[in-house]
Amino acid sequence: MTGWSDFMKTAHVSTQSLPPEILILIFKALYDDLHGVREKYDTWIAQQPAPVGPEDLTWSRRERAFRRWIEEHVLSRALFPYACARVCARWRDIIASVPAFWTRVVIALDDPHFSQSSVRWVFEQSKDKFIHVWVTRNSKSSDSALVRSQEHNRVKLVAECLQKHLSRCRGICFNLIYRSSILAACQSLAGEAPELWSLALTSRITDSAENNTFLRRLVCRSLTNLSLDAKSFIDVRQDRHWALLSSRAQIYRRLSLALSTYQPSDTDDTFSMLSVVKAIRGIHCLSRLTIKNVDFSSSDDEEGITAAMAVQDIRLEGLGGCAVSDFFYYTVTESHSTAITNCSLAGDWGDGVVGEELTISNISDATNLAAMLQGWEGNILSLVQCPAVDDRFLKDVVGRVMSNSMLQLAECSFTPSVLRNVVEQRFDARYLPHDTIKVTYPGVSAPEELRAWAKGWIKWFTWDDRKPQPGYDYDGYFVGVKPDEYDHEDFCSYLNED
Repeated sequence: MTGWSDFMKTAHVSTQSLPPEILILIFKALYDDLHGVREKYDTWIAQQPAPVGPEDLTWSRRERAFRRWIEEHVLSRALFPYACARVCARWRDIIASVPAFWTRVVIALDDPHFSQSSVRWVFEQSKDKFIHVWVTRNSKSSDSALVRSQEHNRVKLVAECLQKHLSRCRGICFNLIYRSSILAACQSLAGEAPELWSLALTSRITDSAENNTFLRRLVCRSLTNLSLDAKSFIDVRQDRHWALLSSRAQIYRRLSLALSTYQPSDTDDTFSMLSVVKAIRGIHCLSRLTIKNVDFSSSDDEEGITAAMAVQDIRLEGLGGCAVSDFFYYTVTESHSTAITNCSLAGDWGDGVVGEELTISNISDATNLAAMLQGWEGNILSLVQCPAVDDRFLKDVVGRVMSNSMLQLAECSFTPSVLRNVVEQRFDARYLPHDTIKVTYPGVSAPEELRAWAKGWIKWFTWDDRKPQPGYDYDGYFVGVKPDEYDHEDFCSYLNED
């Protein structure tokens, strides 16, 4: 009976009775599981003269050059180490003893426990480690309990605390509701940030049209990702020698630039796509340019105003009027990839759109879409959730795009047999044949006779009836995150924090 009694006592041992050394081992194992191997680590292994076994990799298990945080939503209630630290004071103290756990600094302004002391505490736990900072809100609605003045004051408090740790920051993201709060943050950010790679200053409501000249005091020569509202970008570009975007600082790096939400007043007729193009002119290191949810006025037709951009990737989303056609009218570029999502395609298309790979999403204007594609000379065409795409559009427009060899259709409604007509029509016209056709979630299954026909006409033919999982695109990647971004820096979480 004594043995049974001892067993029953140990069977009810809780985690609270575990010694700190055991809990630390558990937390470190969890930390390791939340890190993935960077692509360049695989490259390093492949370059070794002899095979590398698991026993040879233990030294780099937590080496930042080869490991990164996996992609997670920064507001997840399960985010490490915050979820574990909330369990009890004992767990919080144990987790706080490992600075590496706290390199993701996440501050929700509308958290019920928000305070100046809590903000300071979360910054201090990482000691001298490099950090990524997210300042955001659980609720992105202007009707939430946290009103504009409160957001403004709390942002100012956080930015003042952040300023003391600026030299350790690898990434900073302010994802707020009001532009005035972004201006308040910028007032406190000044000085050297030598390790800063990613800076995002975004808001949803334009409650202030004040010029943002404060960023000129911020020196971050390692910056490779910049996201801010379009008006602030124009403001800081008034100083062409700003260290953050100067030609000298661009020699050794490539920049991803995202211009986001700005709604000018009804009386402001000077905020046009042309003004943005003029501001971009002179930045010769763009790897990616994104312009999203910006309200532009009509551009004045200025002859001879063009900007040559060596940009590899162009993304335009949520633009109205003639903004999209104006962009291509005033720019000269040979981008590798162009994506246009939920935009108006009105305006004069002239020579059409550019991009070796062209992705069109959520477009219902068949007439202007056809005009845009008429002069396109790219190779890969993807049409995603486009009401404009039907049987007639495929035959009359897609079938006559001369250089297109790869066609991807995702969630577009059409008759399966029309694909056969398009391919044979292009063959008869002696256009470049489609060697790849990929169809995703068309709402119907591919007839067997179509599959049999495709084997003799198309080199690679796929038809997938399954809809992508929420949060993932049609290639299986997290929305907004592609493989080339994974290893750029541990900023995957920012890219998914809408």
